[in-house]
Amino acid sequence: MRTHQPWVRPEHLKDAAGAPQQPSLNAARENSRRLDPVVDRVHARFGPGTVTRGTLAHRRHSA
Repeated sequence: MRTHQPWVRPEHLKDAAGAPQQPSLNAARENSRRLDPVVDRVHARFGPGTVTRGTLAHRRHSA
C-alpha cells in the first residue's frame, strides 16, 4: 500500500500589517496590549520599575 504525503504551498501571502483585525470586546485587555510596548521602552531607557500601572501601584504601596 502506498501512502502519499500531502504538500501545502503558501501563495499570495500579504503583510500582517494590512490584515484585518478583530475588534476586542475587552477594553481593559486592549488598552493593556497597546500600553505594553510603551512600558517596555520606558523600562529599557530608565530602568525597571520606573513606570508602574495604576492598578499595581495600589497593591505595592498597601502591602
